[in-house]
Amino acid sequence: MERVTVLLGDGVAVSDELIVAILRSFVPESCVLDVQVCREADRLLALAETASPDVCIITLNNVIYPEPYESAEERIEATLRLVSQMRDATSVPIIALSGWEPGAMLRKARDASADYFLPLPFCPNTLRAILKECLP
Repeated sequence: MERVTVLLGDGVAVSDELIVAILRSFVPESCVLDVQVCREADRLLALAETASPDVCIITLNNVIYPEPYESAEERIEATLRLVSQMRDATSVPIIALSGWEPGAMLRKARDASADYFLPLPFCPNTLRAILKECLP
């Protein structure tokens, strides 16, 4: 049986459920849809290296770290570095999402080697089109 594995770096129930619903709208029922949800930075990187995901989706604002950051900007910059590390660990598409300064984040996400960037809130049809392009 074919398997589609998605690494979802978010952990916010509402957005996680929406992304899973989008995936279920086009992933054939004959496929096993394995969505691995994680918010912790260290674990996200480990899963990118070991879980063999077909695509990674990361909400830049929602990743958490063991060390506290004094500002949201510092945490997002750390997550952009995480995206770069994930790119070094895997060649699968990385989709970055963020509601923080969408114009500036597009450039920063691309500089960090994300393949796609969507501002939050995103259009479900846009994410669906990107996922269809990314997944086998």
